[in-house]
Amino acid sequence: MVQWSIWGQSRQKSEYDHNKKQHRTTSMMNSNNIRSGWKNPKITATAKTPWYWRYSSNNSYWATR
Repeated sequence: MVQWSIWGQSRQKSEYDHNKKQHRTTSMMNSNNIRSGWKNPKITATAKTPWYWRYSSNNSYWATR
């Protein structure tokens, strides 16, 4: 999800949870990828990019193991 600050900046935030497997999530904005560490089942993984004044691309990804 894209979050907006009160100053008009934006960042990509990703949260992912899995009940049975270890998991992680990645946030991407302006080709900058921020990845969470591996989390145990039932613990939310969170990744947030830095704040940007402008952005051209954004996405979120997740993985399990």
